[in-house]
Amino acid sequence: MDCIARVPRCYYPTLSLVSKYFRSLVASPELYARRSLLGCAEYCFYLGFSDRSSSYMSWYTFRSTDKCLARIQSIPCVPIHSICVVVGSNIYMIGGVDNRKATPDVSVISCVSHKCEILPRFRRNVAGRLPIGFFDRKIYLIDYYDDHDPRIMVFDTESRTWGLGGRSKVEAEDRVVGCVGMSGKIYMTTTKNGYICHLNEGEGGAWETDEIMNSEQWIDPCILDDMLYSYDEYKNSLCGFDLKLRCWKKVKGLKGLPQNCFCTRITCCGSKLVVFFQTEFDLSSGKTEIWCAEIAVEKHAGELLGNVERCDMVLVHRFDLIECLAVKI
Repeated sequence: MDCIARVPRCYYPTLSLVSKYFRSLVASPELYARRSLLGCAEYCFYLGFSDRSSSYMSWYTFRSTDKCLARIQSIPCVPIHSICVVVGSNIYMIGGVDNRKATPDVSVISCVSHKCEILPRFRRNVAGRLPIGFFDRKIYLIDYYDDHDPRIMVFDTESRTWGLGGRSKVEAEDRVVGCVGMSGKIYMTTTKNGYICHLNEGEGGAWETDEIMNSEQWIDPCILDDMLYSYDEYKNSLCGFDLKLRCWKKVKGLKGLPQNCFCTRITCCGSKLVVFFQTEFDLSSGKTEIWCAEIAVEKHAGELLGNVERCDMVLVHRFDLIECLAVKI
């Protein structure tokens, strides 16, 4: 177990072919506890791909250090536009589009065993981008479409039950275009304003508006070292919002990013940002390229300086990148 705990996890599918004992070992919780104890836990990306003719996506694992991309055969295809959130070593998926219809289905993927389990359904069909956060072993989802009375729905990951968590301050007709949750807070931008919800302050949380945060357009952001990062498609630039100083800054010095691509997902991996790009669909070949860039950002003299440490093409296929999640295992 000590030997295998030190082996990069992307090789576990190969090790599982050695014998039944190895297969059970690489899926055992004890092995991952040993990896954590030895300091061998690593970030692994879970990528959801879908072709343009399907409403489902398949999950792949990916390590940027060696560009190891592998399909997870044991997980069935899941609906696209699911609301995904990482809790520990699990990925929770809420709703999605199944056969062109939204669904209330909820499931969880164990990133240790690569098994999918069905959980209690949401109270209505849901799909797309909804404000979501995680705090104190609970998932908070703001269901702001409900009859002009937006509610905060709470899913307890231990008891696996849904409950009400108070009312949302976001107006029902106000469309959320970007959101991210971290450390008991939900940061969101809407068509009208920017909001911060402090989940740990009473039922429904404490709400405050933030017009400065909403002064720039941001979609599918990530938070790293008290900075909210988002890729601006129109300006073709990486921007960061300082959550303490309350100001936007452009990340300067970026060189070596792929050309003629658009950003599909941005996430953080340890102390670095990982940005995935995709080329336009080539009608002649019927394929598209997926690129992965690893960026280190540092603050210097009040500015954000970025260094592209890696930038590689990881896939040429007919698939579109739909989801990207970083899980530490």
